[in-house]
This record gives sequence, C-alpha cells and structure tokens, in this order.
Amino acid sequence: MLPSGAGNHPVILEFHGFAGTAAEQSDVSGLGALAAEAGFAVVVFDGQGQPGRSLRWDLNGGFDSDVGFVDLTMPSLLPCAGPVFATGFSNGAAFASVLGCESELDVIAVATVSWATEPCDNEAPLPILAFHGTADGTVPFDGDGNDVLEFLLGLGSGPAEAAIGDWARHNGCTDFTVKQIGPDVQYTEWSGCEADTGFYRISNGGHSWPGSDSEVQFGVTTRTIAASSLIVDFFLAQLV
Repeated sequence: MLPSGAGNHPVILEFHGFAGTAAEQSDVSGLGALAAEAGFAVVVFDGQGQPGRSLRWDLNGGFDSDVGFVDLTMPSLLPCAGPVFATGFSNGAAFASVLGCESELDVIAVATVSWATEPCDNEAPLPILAFHGTADGTVPFDGDGNDVLEFLLGLGSGPAEAAIGDWARHNGCTDFTVKQIGPDVQYTEWSGCEADTGFYRISNGGHSWPGSDSEVQFGVTTRTIAASSLIVDFFLAQLV
C-alpha cells in the first residue's frame, strides 16, 4: 500500500506468522491503511512454501535465503524507497528482527509482536518495540518452549522479558520506567539508550495482535492498546 503524493516515502516491511499469508497478516494488523495515512508505504511479504501449506520464514536452515530474497526484491518493488522499517507477527516478528540485523537495506527500526528474539551479533544499536502476551501458548512468554514450534521451525524462543532486556543492554540503555496502561498492559520504556527500546507486556494476552478484530488469532486479544498505532508512532519517532 502506498501513501498519496510523490516522493521517497519511508517503507514498512511486514511479515506474517508461521502458516499465515500476507493477506491474513494485512487483515490481522490493519497496518496498511493506518501507515499510509502517516506517509509510509507498506509491503507485506509471503513466506516460502505453498499457500495453504505452512508458509513461513526460514528458521531451520538459517535466514540467509529469506534475507537475501527481501534484499533482492525491494529495489524493484520500490526503487525510490526512503528509510526502511520492519515488523511482523510470531515467526514473522523473529524474521523482522533478523532483517534489522542482517539486511543490506539498512533497516532503521523494528517492531515485534509475539516473538522477541535475541539482539544482533553486531554492535550497532537498533530501535526496537516489542509486544508479548503472558498467556501466549504458541511462543510462550516465559520461554518454556513449544515442542511443536521448535520442531517445525528449528528454533526455540527464550523468555520474552529477558530477550528485550538483552536488547536494552545491546542498545546501551541505563535505566527504565514501568507504566501501567489499563488493567492488563504494562509498558516498560528504557532511557539513556543509543536506540529507543520499549516493551508492552499483556497480562493474559494470547498469541495475538493487540487491538485487532481479526478471528485469525489464538487466545485473548487485548483492546487496551492497538499495536499497529503504537508501531506507526514508534517508527515516526525514528524519522525525527
């Protein structure tokens, strides 16, 4: 989806979860229209595989082929693209993080929903905003693991709070504050950072996109916050 007007618009790359599709992800997040209103172009990718047969972002064999695919595809899709951002859900969230670390597109910030991976191996700070529900049964909040997920994708997930804490250290943060937002959401915002770092903890939240009305989700979906609006605001802040 493209915003109105000419120019080199900033671009949000969006990635679906395991067994999802680009169309489903667009419906779940509703990010396209919202981001376009804010001046972003949005590109939603399909993962490898056949539709209806577990499209995914490659974790088992490494991300190299998928990162390379995005790097190769983007110049032809949007040859005059501005700054690039990445976001995704579940398996797509993990891939968005890796893209932020490894892509040649110079991704300047990422946002993850229902899977916060470990920080980049390199030393460069990277702004990150993460969301995770404490009752997520697919990518468990406490990192106990999902044997089926690990078998299918070849990669387990660690505790969400530990992962984002590692990102805060990676980004050079020195302090943090915790704000209660409604009855079920806590927002942790780090300060003194070389790159903005934030985390929304959703009590009893499932494997879902906060604020979404889509039925293609698993467990409780909070209405206290809307992830897509918060992601757009976070990305806009990186352009200042």
